[in-house]
Amino acid sequence: MVTPASRWSVDVYYSGYTTVQVEARDEAEAMEKGREEAQRRLGLAAILDPDGAMAQLVRGLEPWEACDTAEAIG
Repeated sequence: MVTPASRWSVDVYYSGYTTVQVEARDEAEAMEKGREEAQRRLGLAAILDPDGAMAQLVRGLEPWEACDTAEAIG
């Protein structure tokens, strides 16, 4: 039996605090997708302004995966 995807709100503690909403079948998948999306957004910001503050921040980031949370929202 395939579990249908539902909406999840994922709080990612990487560069401070980022909340993303993803479609996932369970909490583990939501966390994975949320972390990937947060990193993608930070990477795009660094690419758009490679000498800017965001690029400098991204170079020194460390993930706080133990603090990340995911909550089903629908």
